[in-house]
Amino acid sequence: LSEIVVVDLNDVASSTDYEGRRGPRTKIPPALPASVSTSISKALHRLLREEDALEAQMQASIFPGCRRSPRLENESLPERKFRIHAAIQICSLVRGYQDCLFFVSASQPVFNRDRFLRLAPALFEEKRPSVLPDGISHFAERSQKILSPRSKRFLSLLVNSQHFHQLLERLSSEETAFFHEVMESIEAEEDSATGTKSYFSINFGSVACEEATEKLFSSLEGIENEIPTYRVDRERRIYQPGVVHNWE
Repeated sequence: LSEIVVVDLNDVASSTDYEGRRGPRTKIPPALPASVSTSISKALHRLLREEDALEAQMQASIFPGCRRSPRLENESLPERKFRIHAAIQICSLVRGYQDCLFFVSASQPVFNRDRFLRLAPALFEEKRPSVLPDGISHFAERSQKILSPRSKRFLSLLVNSQHFHQLLERLSSEETAFFHEVMESIEAEEDSATGTKSYFSINFGSVACEEATEKLFSSLEGIENEIPTYRVDRERRIYQPGVVHNWE
């Protein structure tokens, strides 16, 4: 692996977070936005449950005295679904970046950081509905969103990172094709009358998230199931007895 990104899903860090003999760490990575962290955690828990169920099914199919054969595929179906879910959540952090990006030249992108940190959908978290004394939720607040300081801290560091700027420089390369496909699957539809975009929730378990996952899963399956074919054109030669031919 040439590049490794480690994401800690725990609450920032524990009080016992030390770095060797230097004592407590002075720089603690910012926490992911709450909705992203929760969604990835739920996807991971489902992966573990499905993997346990798959393992139990494999064990039940083994006859006594038989050795279990190694798994042939690189990843199981639950693993692939989890990877897609994680990709959706991580890519959702930069939704709206296209509206803050312009190019001085084909290889020189300019990103309006301040505009993104004002308008990015990932900045806003859904406010939990308040519960009235009689136990009934306040329906008017169910769809309300508020600016999350936690999300803004994370996105501020993200858009200043080397990885993000490398991504902007490689947007037209083949290696970012799947990134564009993920972004297209979670991109908001623009209202033709007002010109505004309405971003839907892609929290784990939501209808939109499951639809995007199935679409990306089918796309990956289609790419892997393609059988490469090749055509070789050779000059037609007439065989003549006693003549040595070079058939290369």
